[in-house]
Amino acid sequence: MIKLADTSTNYIYTTRIPIDLDKEIFLKLTKSVSQYKRKRIFSYLKYDDALRSLFGELLVRYMLAAEHSEDPRKFIISVGPYGKPYIRNWNGSLHFNLAHSGNWVASAASYRPIGIDIEQVSDIEMDVAEHYFSPEENSVLALLSGKSRQKHFFLLWTAKESYIKADGRGLAIPLSSFTVSLSSQSVFFNQEPAERRFLKHYYPDTDYVLAVCAESSAFPNTIKFVDFTTIMHMFLGD
Repeated sequence: MIKLADTSTNYIYTTRIPIDLDKEIFLKLTKSVSQYKRKRIFSYLKYDDALRSLFGELLVRYMLAAEHSEDPRKFIISVGPYGKPYIRNWNGSLHFNLAHSGNWVASAASYRPIGIDIEQVSDIEMDVAEHYFSPEENSVLALLSGKSRQKHFFLLWTAKESYIKADGRGLAIPLSSFTVSLSSQSVFFNQEPAERRFLKHYYPDTDYVLAVCAESSAFPNTIKFVDFTTIMHMFLGD
């Protein structure tokens, strides 16, 4: 059985993708991802959406291969009933998750459930917060303005997304049904803390926010950045 080097640690990897990647190289790389992912990649109308989807799985495979000194192609990746990906041929408990936004892709792995989200900070609409955030979260947001409100919004949004992805049910859990406390980095349902859930934020770039939610609090101080050319070399050997 293959194991992570440290079963208590959460691993987090990121890469920045080239939106103008040559399409011939793109097609070659699609041969290294799972069948379900390949089908999704070719369903996108926009090339940049297809690139993000492609590099999402490539980064996951790179991360797993780097941590285990394994062939990145050996992992059979499928999706569960709520759309969360998992490794079908893994003899043990290993969880991973991925996210992408703009030209950034992020992945995380742990021996316990884990979720990750990354968002590019942009203008916000308060009616979005009113619909998706809890009353407690909206009360705090209403006290802020300008850049402070914008930052707080994306800290909440990424934390909430990472939580429902760690849970595995995704949007089957309404985002407004629970409250994220940024001060304690905790999740609450009806003022009761969710069991064994820890949150941490990172800033991979000046206008991006990344959040990870996990059952283990062993977060790295920094996330691992991998140049996209290194990832391509692993799969193409060029």
